[in-house]
Amino acid sequence: MDYHLAGFPEHGNTKPILDSFKYSIKNNDRESCGIFVLDNFNLSFIPLENKFLKHSNYFLADSEIFSKHLINKKIFCLFHSHTIDSVEPSNLDIEVSQSLCLPSYIFSTSSRDTYLYFPDNYNASDLYGRQFISHLQDCVSFFKDFYFKELNINLLDKYRNWGRKRFGSNEYLISSLELHFNEIQTEDIQYGDLIIFDPTITEFFHLGVYSKNQKLAHHPYGMLSTEELITDQTWNQVYKVYRYKEK
Repeated sequence: MDYHLAGFPEHGNTKPILDSFKYSIKNNDRESCGIFVLDNFNLSFIPLENKFLKHSNYFLADSEIFSKHLINKKIFCLFHSHTIDSVEPSNLDIEVSQSLCLPSYIFSTSSRDTYLYFPDNYNASDLYGRQFISHLQDCVSFFKDFYFKELNINLLDKYRNWGRKRFGSNEYLISSLELHFNEIQTEDIQYGDLIIFDPTITEFFHLGVYSKNQKLAHHPYGMLSTEELITDQTWNQVYKVYRYKEK
């Protein structure tokens, strides 16, 4: 077990994601690729052989296995590794993600960092009742989709990485949000304002959106996304409240 990965499952990771990391590290002489397949609430990682042998920083996936799952509409997310420190998607990475209308999860075998990219043509599932998948479908991606579906605000042109940073995640989240959100007082909260909650189950901040009729729309850890009444206990867990600058 790589010591950089050993604690990551305790931060809400799933076995398929850890499998993808291990697969990449085992084959760290060149980029690795694979797919996350979701079948009846069962997520699995399927590695795809890299058939591009001319350059270590490119990959050509096994088309037969990929096509089978693509036709059956079981691919939840693309995956590939970078052999360099940067996890920023390349222009080619973006083109592939856009062409398939699928998000792409990137892992650097060098820096051990991660990146979750959503193309702007990705058709997200319904807001409520969606499965919690750590680092791929959680409260952060729910917040993105709520703003698009309910407020007609597309945040994809403001933020490209929708994954939890493996290092300094909370600091990165707040610093990124404050580029386009203003902190407000809790008593001034309005429909669509973003609520940041203190960490409870994990070390990560939890995100929710203030919905109609004093309800909280969010995706709780390990549960289905939902909308529920805000209680006094809920308010006691609030860290900060933010409002979109252009709202």
